[in-house]
Amino acid sequence: MKVINTPHIGELVNVTYAVGEILFEAVFSSRGIRMLYPRGPLPVNLEMRANAIPVSFEIHRAGFPAEPMGTHIRQVARYLGMLFNSTKPDLIPQFDLSGLSKTQARVLTNTLKIPFGETRSYFWLTELSGIPKGYRAIGRLLGGNPVPILIPCHRVIRANGEIGGYRLGVDFKKTLLELERKALKRQES
Repeated sequence: MKVINTPHIGELVNVTYAVGEILFEAVFSSRGIRMLYPRGPLPVNLEMRANAIPVSFEIHRAGFPAEPMGTHIRQVARYLGMLFNSTKPDLIPQFDLSGLSKTQARVLTNTLKIPFGETRSYFWLTELSGIPKGYRAIGRLLGGNPVPILIPCHRVIRANGEIGGYRLGVDFKKTLLELERKALKRQES
């Protein structure tokens, strides 16, 4: 964990999470998570590895940030751990979208309305966000999502049912959707 002081935002904390063999870098402010990205290439068969390897989270520093940052860090750890073990997360982490445009923040907030394990079309999101016929704009705004996986832009697909693009790769998008479907089936049984 690395603490960074910034003049305009305040204290930021950088945390590395180990989820199976995948490392994620995250940046937190006192308001919530600001960024989350995989560090390095993603494994080809993520689904099998996530199910086979216990999830562990490592915080690389003695001591832990004061609240509310400590809570935000634990929430993201819990969410990732549950998702990558095909379990529906029982919480939504707190986000800090303060560095984004109002339009991008609105689109990402609306993306959170897509139920876990389901998908919606770019058209649906354009209508909900008040950007009629703005499919390409929506795609660009989702492509700039600073917290993919947590703000589920992977649940947005084309109107014809095709998967569409994804910043972390189409295969990873398919894997995330499959993990969510498995979690729902697991919950039902």
